[in-house]
Amino acid sequence: MAINFLQQVDFNKIQMAGVTIENYATDALAGTGVSGELYWNTTQEELRGWDGAAGAWVAVGSDTDVLTFAGGAGGNQTVQLKNQTFSVAGTNDQIVTTGSAQTITLSFPTGGITLPNGSVATTQTAGDNSTKVATTAFVAAAVGGQDTLAEVLAIGNTTGGTDIAVSAGDDITFTATSAIVDPGGSKGTSGQYLVSTGSTIDWITLPTLDNYDKWKLTGTGSGELEVISGADITISGDGVTAITGGSNQALTLALANTDKGSAQTFFKTFNMSGTNSSGNIAADANNDTGILAGTANQINIVGGTKTATWSLAGGTTTATRLNLTGTPTAPTPASGDDSTRIATTAFVQAAVTGLLEFKSGFNANTGIIADGTGDDLYTDRAISVGDYYVVTVAGNFFGNAATPLTPGDSVIVQADAAAGSANEADFIVVQSDTDLATYSTVGIGNVNVESDTGIAAGYHGSSGGGATGGVLNISYTSGTADIALRGSTATALGIVSIVEGDGIDVTYSNGAATIAQDMANNPATKLVDLNSALSAVTRTFANGITTYDLEVDNSSVFGTGVLSANVLAEVQVKDASIFTGASVGMTVYAEVTRTVSDKIRFTFAGNSANDSYKVWLTRMA
Repeated sequence: MAINFLQQVDFNKIQMAGVTIENYATDALAGTGVSGELYWNTTQEELRGWDGAAGAWVAVGSDTDVLTFAGGAGGNQTVQLKNQTFSVAGTNDQIVTTGSAQTITLSFPTGGITLPNGSVATTQTAGDNSTKVATTAFVAAAVGGQDTLAEVLAIGNTTGGTDIAVSAGDDITFTATSAIVDPGGSKGTSGQYLVSTGSTIDWITLPTLDNYDKWKLTGTGSGELEVISGADITISGDGVTAITGGSNQALTLALANTDKGSAQTFFKTFNMSGTNSSGNIAADANNDTGILAGTANQINIVGGTKTATWSLAGGTTTATRLNLTGTPTAPTPASGDDSTRIATTAFVQAAVTGLLEFKSGFNANTGIIADGTGDDLYTDRAISVGDYYVVTVAGNFFGNAATPLTPGDSVIVQADAAAGSANEADFIVVQSDTDLATYSTVGIGNVNVESDTGIAAGYHGSSGGGATGGVLNISYTSGTADIALRGSTATALGIVSIVEGDGIDVTYSNGAATIAQDMANNPATKLVDLNSALSAVTRTFANGITTYDLEVDNSSVFGTGVLSANVLAEVQVKDASIFTGASVGMTVYAEVTRTVSDKIRFTFAGNSANDSYKVWLTRMA
């Protein structure tokens, strides 16, 4: 039985040796084919192919296939299709075709063809611009709309002579050798203009400084002044005045200063008043200096918005410094001010309030202050923010066992309290040391890892007793110990968690894991119908090709994690009616590709319907 290939076979340009085309005695025995299908007809001894348009088998390259021409002096003629060469004979200068769709193309040698006198052709549509033959009628129509010079002159002749009337918007274009000629036959010279004199047209030269000798000036008066070329003109007077007549008269123009205020005050005067002041001060120049006089150590300022700035020379002598005697006052700057302003006593007191001030030592057990007064810090002494006491005898602060103090510890007042009303919350405790921690007592301690040597059997530390290298890893950041458990590897002991995998069941009881093979969910083989109704199968038909994409990691196939590269596939017939000789379970050969990691694609030529085929899948890993 023949092997059934369901997709094209690509021989990659390798020769097929000893190939025999399928033999049938008749077209009927060959059955219905598809476009391009071949068979050998043993009755006619010829190769036949299926013509999809005609829906029939036709001979391919037979010697008996001919092309017949009829008509003309040559009569009927035939040519074999295999030769592809024929000639057409007819009367002189005659080409005969029949049928509306027939076309004859004649190819001539480079020398061209000579048509006899009187040859005719079809007149093309007006405006045609191609390689078609043009008739005399086509040429006459094409040039009939062009005007000759005589026609142009006739169109523009409005006087009976040779005048041309130029309409608005029309242009007259001259070439480099064109010229305009006046009635006297002159073309003029460079720079001249053609103008009408009223009775004729002549060339003229416009006036310029070079070709005119005399000019005339007129002013606001009625007179005129004739000026010879090259003469100087001077205009004088209070402002611009009228020009009087006179030949070659010299004129002078004088511009008077309209700002008559020659005694303007350019500098201003400022006034000073008060006890022993020197009165008004007039500033006569930009660098004038005003002197302020008064009694010793006296500055008088009058008015709420007035400000006096006094700059004193440097030095430490009495003559050069400012001495403030008595009890002078000044505004108190805002708290936190940091500038050259004068600081008052109030500003200083506010700045130092709250600073630490050492008071004395004290007995933490009894509260007695070690200053000889016998006062009890807990009951007798008023406290203020910043008071600082140091423990000299150990004891529980305010009798609280949770706050044990040892010599060297300090307490700082953080809230004011009257005598007898202080409590532990009014203080901040600063311990000079902290007791070492034990299993049951909070204190200073350090977490480390024991070495494998020297620990109880059944326990594990690190190989050298260091913070790393064992099951437990410890690292420190700003005094904080970070503890981590190492994951187990093939060569290192550590924590491990067992999870279910494909075909493996894992159960836990009191921390013990039980592992068993999951046969129900771990099949090694799977039979899947190629049907797009299934969630694992996608069907596509385009350009005469049917493809099925099968997801091997679908839960209905092998499940998550299975790769298409690890799955073998065999295509079998499911519907025995799909082609002649097919039977259920027959192995057929489709194109099998693994397009992506979790899919296998099966490709069939033609429109393959759902459930025509099925595939056996075998998972290898």
